[in-house]
Amino acid sequence: MPIVRAIAVLVPSGLFASLSFHIQQTYTAITPECVEVGVPPTFVDCWKEVLVRIPLHLLGSMCIVALLYMTQPLLRFRVRLLVVVLLVCYFLVQEFYIHPFEYEQPLFKSVIDFFSWVTPLAVYILLDYRHVLLKKY
Repeated sequence: MPIVRAIAVLVPSGLFASLSFHIQQTYTAITPECVEVGVPPTFVDCWKEVLVRIPLHLLGSMCIVALLYMTQPLLRFRVRLLVVVLLVCYFLVQEFYIHPFEYEQPLFKSVIDFFSWVTPLAVYILLDYRHVLLKKY
């Protein structure tokens, strides 16, 4: 789990290290089949992990949408669109390049994670663009 490794690397002692350890223990307890060394996991093996990951990715994406919504009076539509496009590019690199090669994440997890990140952003842009069109006429 990349965030757990990042926390453990950045803060090797204290509260965050113990939090990192507990998150890793919980993750391993939920999905022991998915963390076996040398065994490529399948969707059948990791369905519990996928059910945990999807809501967390959706929650993160909805927080981004909430921030974009709050900046509507400050930023023009094109700037918000640029932010979303850059985020989608980042998620593409993260899910299809970094995670598979760095953490050996299977392709099915990358696809599920990518769509759970991008779907709320796409809905936001479609609704926001509709609002921009209606405002013009």
